Amino acid sequence: MHLDISTKSVWIKPQDPSTICAFKREFELQESTKLTITVTADQRYILYLNGERIGRGSERGDIDNWYAEEYTLELEKGKNILTALVWCLPKELRPHAQISRDRLMFLVATQEEHLELLATGNAHWQYKNIEGIYFDHPGMINTAQWMTGTNLVIDASDFDYNCFRLGKGDNWQDAQNVNFIQTVRGTAHYGILYTQKIKKAPLALQIDRKINPKEFSVRAIDDCEPTKESIAYKIVENSQTEKIKAIESALKNNKSITVPANTSRRIIIDFNQYYCAYPEITVSGGKNSIIRLGWAEAIFEKTDGSYRKGHRDEVFGKYFDGKTDIFLPDGGQRVEFCTLWWKAGRYIELIVKTEEEPLVIENISFFETRYPLEMETSINVSHDGFMKALPIMWRTLQMCSHETYMDCPYYEQLQYIGDTRLQVLVTYMTTNDIRLPKKAIDICAASQHPDGLVLAHYPSYTPQIIPQFALYWIGMLYDFALWRGDKNYIKSHLFTMRSILECYITKLRDDGLVDWPEGWDWNDWPEEWQKNDGTKEIPTTFKGLCSINQFLLVYISGLAIEIEEWIGDKTMAQRLKDFRATLMIAIRREFWCEETRAFALGNTKKSFTEHTQCFAVLSGMLNEDELAGIKHNLLHNETLHRATVYFKHYLFETYYALDCTEEIVKQLDFWSGLVDRGFKTTIESPEPSRSDCHAWGAHPIYHVYASLLGVRPNKLGDRTLVHNPKPGGIEKIEATMADGNGSILKLKL
Repeated sequence: MHLDISTKSVWIKPQDPSTICAFKREFELQESTKLTITVTADQRYILYLNGERIGRGSERGDIDNWYAEEYTLELEKGKNILTALVWCLPKELRPHAQISRDRLMFLVATQEEHLELLATGNAHWQYKNIEGIYFDHPGMINTAQWMTGTNLVIDASDFDYNCFRLGKGDNWQDAQNVNFIQTVRGTAHYGILYTQKIKKAPLALQIDRKINPKEFSVRAIDDCEPTKESIAYKIVENSQTEKIKAIESALKNNKSITVPANTSRRIIIDFNQYYCAYPEITVSGGKNSIIRLGWAEAIFEKTDGSYRKGHRDEVFGKYFDGKTDIFLPDGGQRVEFCTLWWKAGRYIELIVKTEEEPLVIENISFFETRYPLEMETSINVSHDGFMKALPIMWRTLQMCSHETYMDCPYYEQLQYIGDTRLQVLVTYMTTNDIRLPKKAIDICAASQHPDGLVLAHYPSYTPQIIPQFALYWIGMLYDFALWRGDKNYIKSHLFTMRSILECYITKLRDDGLVDWPEGWDWNDWPEEWQKNDGTKEIPTTFKGLCSINQFLLVYISGLAIEIEEWIGDKTMAQRLKDFRATLMIAIRREFWCEETRAFALGNTKKSFTEHTQCFAVLSGMLNEDELAGIKHNLLHNETLHRATVYFKHYLFETYYALDCTEEIVKQLDFWSGLVDRGFKTTIESPEPSRSDCHAWGAHPIYHVYASLLGVRPNKLGDRTLVHNPKPGGIEKIEATMADGNGSILKLKL
């Protein structure tokens, strides 16, 4: 359903081009009033009522899925003011996940009786261009990819926080109506498809909560010189113990910190947890001073681009290399700085350089932001390693859950389908909230290309194809059908599922294998695949015609067959069965190695991987002899290319299918080892890992329920949970589990 926004409420914009501007609506009421408004902007807004922030948006989507948030306002008798900071950044400055029409616009809609009071296009709205915010690309030494948007430089001599928060200042002008229809009510009028369809935001508002400063600690203070360039400074241990204690006490107790005139000072703050947050800093004095506020997941051992970080608790002798915003005070009293978008990490580098005036940092606060995902369930396992790792796994899922799921909050903030499937499975186990999983399925389906494939990550203005991830979208759809069982919802996505598979079916070769679609041929991060010197066999050596990809197609086609049979289309199901049978004949001929009794990576039959054996087992198409050979290889063949963090989910699924879940338990040591090395979240890949916060590493939570406890739905269409425990040597598991109907089930081993 498209949002029913009155056509009397229209977009407004500045009369002259602007990247950032403020809108305000001042009004007076004869009595206190409670009313509801709907708000959206292209691209983003921060909304204030009488100077208090009440929301941020618009929730990320795409042009055909543009979202608007709803707010209930408690308006006071007398004067009121509703204000919004709105910005529209070009592609080179904004996060890759931010789609836009590249035209700064703002819209407020409300009930018919309040149109003249607040609705844009009806009420008297004004705007003012915001000056003093400039943009600076990160220039980090150790980053290979940074897709989260630009750094900011904010100059207080031109920038006034009160301008957009309280609607103060001069030069406000009347906003201009944008002359095009912004929504479709019901069906397209005369069949015309409008360019931006507004829908009600499907998610709850993001958390906006001040982080308790008593959690912080100050790890180091020194006198390094700040510049406007990105420079990684070594943190040298020193004896300024009393200074550290004094500044830490000031932070914890919301007291001011004074940096004397003609001084350079750096403070390294440790959140002692991983956070995604917006900073707010209030300063007085300090004219011509420079403030640099940097964020890092960890401190680097070297600045050679190797991502070597060592123990994550250690800072001395290492380099702070992070994403940094710059604030330039103008000497005024209680000058406030804030940022347009949040940043992520554990460590903060605060560098201040003063000139002739001392700078007083009146307050520095951080406001956590994320989707309000909370664990509704509990897990108690008689395995110290798992229980030690559980908090960091859950924290990772929270930090990668925002207006979409994300691969990582620090480097990319992109909803990759392969990552998201695993995140959704953990969500199903631990909460009855299905809004974020459904949005993931829906919005990724909206990225479908004419060839049938959906994009590897979406929403995003950078179209990327990973053919495997298009297949994993079908896996996500199957998981929803299995764990949440909404047949009508599944029907709404049959076209997408069938179109994806059609892309592969039409590439069936005369020899029975399938030509792999063009794109990034990616499956995992094994060390053997990272550097190909011409002597190693890796999946890309075979240009898509490797056993991993062919078996993945067999596995996913099997899930699609179950969906088709559940929906009741026997013809489509049989067509897929015939396709699988043809493909399996070719796979056995090309890849089965009788000597090794396993499927080889390529038809040269020289290399073998865990990945191929996993998809082979999960396909359900093997005979007993093949299963026995593969099980032996998985347990005893040390030459197999090993799965890393992400793909271990499918390895654990395979161990469950082969009744050897003790191997899952053995591998939990990897996760508990992260805690021993100071991690607060789970990593992207084996060390040296780029990302310290990658939520595909939370999947062992799912496997405690689905593999060790063995609790899984009976089949599609039958939500009865079958309890087939395979504890792998663990003596005691007590847990509660979300059933998808709003209830919490008690489970015990």
